[in-house]
Amino acid sequence: DTLGDIYLYFVCETNENKVLARTGKSVGYDFGLKQFLTASDNEDIKAPLFFKQNANDIKKANRILSRKKRGSNHRRLAKIALARLHKKIANQRKDFQFKLANAICKKYALICIEDLNIKGMQKRWGRKISD
Repeated sequence: DTLGDIYLYFVCETNENKVLARTGKSVGYDFGLKQFLTASDNEDIKAPLFFKQNANDIKKANRILSRKKRGSNHRRLAKIALARLHKKIANQRKDFQFKLANAICKKYALICIEDLNIKGMQKRWGRKISD
């Protein structure tokens, strides 16, 4: 990736199948701008807005990068620092979404969600949808 990290993926087969007991509950979720998810059973989930939380750090890293001379070693280091910040935000989002999906799947047997055109929403509302 942009930080120079190399990833190895291992796939292992196991004979273990764990079946979780289902609660029999069902829920519908609506994606929104003010709330991350609005549930049909009034258990709304707020958006953590990771990019907004780290916006000042990213602005500072961008300013530092723009001051560096092209081709210099310090510019390369500043670029890596900026990429590290973006990777941190991406990891925070991914972690939040996986943990939320896991919690929702454990709680409900039937989950209904709306079908959205996220790319179209990103064009209209930009950074807010991405965050």
